[in-house]
Amino acid sequence: MFHSKLLIILVLITNGLSKPFESSPQRCCFPKRYSTKIRVFAEEILRDGSVIKTFNEYEEAHDLDNGLVATRGPTNHSVFYTPRPFHDIVDYKNKVRYSLSPDGNHCVKQDSDYPLENCIEERESYVNSAVYNHNGNEILVDTWAYYAYGLLSYQTVSRDNCIKVESRFFHEDGRSSTKVTSDYSQDIVDPSIFTIPKACQS
Repeated sequence: MFHSKLLIILVLITNGLSKPFESSPQRCCFPKRYSTKIRVFAEEILRDGSVIKTFNEYEEAHDLDNGLVATRGPTNHSVFYTPRPFHDIVDYKNKVRYSLSPDGNHCVKQDSDYPLENCIEERESYVNSAVYNHNGNEILVDTWAYYAYGLLSYQTVSRDNCIKVESRFFHEDGRSSTKVTSDYSQDIVDPSIFTIPKACQS
């Protein structure tokens, strides 16, 4: 049953893009420094067959020269769904993760051995290339797929500069989500997203 769902999902994703291309692209690495907003559209199928749909938006910033990735939000969300405020900073150089309180005065510091995946990995399979309408502009994009532990993931990146324009995730239990990039900037728009409280710096 799940394999048939994967086929349907693949067809839907392929049809969602326009003007497909056949040539297989080179794997690329994402930009080292940028800021963006991520819009998350999630869907969950309950046991009775009903569907719950939610939306939230958050900030994301990458400063890989210093080994830092930060997320902060929500900046927007569904009327009937209020996600917990969060502000997380991962220091990949020192292998530390900081989870900050909304006011920035408190935080939890934890070891983090999770590797930074900043490129399209060899484990990901090429799906297709197409022209994609991103923020009103048509750009050439490549989509890559990976399946593990009951989760099917797709990443769609721009061909010219390897910007993630969209990511899709499908779980065996019926949950799914789509992350869409918006308000992309090649610099750090708000440096405070990387500010770590003094209490956490020891």
